[in-house]
Amino acid sequence: MRRATFDGANVWVEHPYQEGVVLIGDAAAATDPSYGQGQALTVRDVRVLSDHLLSHQDWDAAGHVYAVDHDTLLPRSPYSLKLGLGPVL
Repeated sequence: MRRATFDGANVWVEHPYQEGVVLIGDAAAATDPSYGQGQALTVRDVRVLSDHLLSHQDWDAAGHVYAVDHDTLLPRSPYSLKLGLGPVL
């Protein structure tokens, strides 16, 4: 019997904006699904990107600001999310 497995690898995209394309959610940062953080991180990404798009007339600049926020606010370790040491989502 084959079982589905997940290797537990975490994937973090550095600066998830380039040339008009923004990565959010699992495309920008994926962690082990057993932590149960994927949807919350996606909603956070959408909220932060939306805030920057609404506050900048230059959407290219807004995309870069979102990416910097993503790079600096999201912890690089899933354990910080699980232990509540990460950013407020």
